[in-house]
Amino acid sequence: TKTAKLSSVTYDAANRMTAAKTSKGTSGYTYAGEDATELVSQTSDEGEKTDYVYGAPDQYGMPVIEQVSLKEGTAYIDHDPTTGQPLSLRTTNGYEAYYIVDGIGNPVQFINQSTVQSTIYDYDPYGTVQTTKETGTAGVQNPYRFVGGTYDKTTGYV
Repeated sequence: TKTAKLSSVTYDAANRMTAAKTSKGTSGYTYAGEDATELVSQTSDEGEKTDYVYGAPDQYGMPVIEQVSLKEGTAYIDHDPTTGQPLSLRTTNGYEAYYIVDGIGNPVQFINQSTVQSTIYDYDPYGTVQTTKETGTAGVQNPYRFVGGTYDKTTGYV
């Protein structure tokens, strides 16, 4: 998915991005959590809303996304209980996809129970997705990209 050209970004006093303006419109971001850094909701520049539900923290104390809801429905993510690394994603239609990560933890593809590839990501050295093959709902509902960062469809940022 190509993102629209970003024209401006707005931050609040806590240095959290609260709005991103593109040629298509303005997206908004809402945060919560103990230190108010957990992105709980974002509305894209095209008006599509994404909600996130967090679970237990990972090995570094950062909460991990357990559930993501978008227009396609709600997906659930299972994580390694020690590291917090995502292991699998259950999509709205019940499809179970397993994360395949590279040596530094970037999700590079999804496979299903039959080891069929459904989504493939290729990154440049700075984390920008260079090529993406997304088939089915796993790639669309996956919130993670480069080194487990949350992907923003409006800005293309992680």
